[in-house]
Amino acid sequence: MTTCSMITFHRATYDDGFGFSCMQAAYKLGIRGRMDYSPQQGVTILAEGEEESLSAFIDWINQHAGLINHFNNQQLNRQPFNYKEFDIYRHTA
Repeated sequence: MTTCSMITFHRATYDDGFGFSCMQAAYKLGIRGRMDYSPQQGVTILAEGEEESLSAFIDWINQHAGLINHFNNQQLNRQPFNYKEFDIYRHTA
């Protein structure tokens, strides 16, 4: 069954390629969605996938994100967003 989550956190740095690595992990685990991030707003990930894969993706984030603050994972009780892939969007302004 497809599950949806909204994952938010703040990182110590945003210029280390984490977004690209996160996108690679998402593809490997079959996760679709999007990551929006900026130093001012932090990271917000809308993710969907099988429950086991989504859990593995969240574990991967916790292991690879480096120093993070205010980590929150909220399971969304809604129909899937029907993303086709996993995209990253860096907001600079």
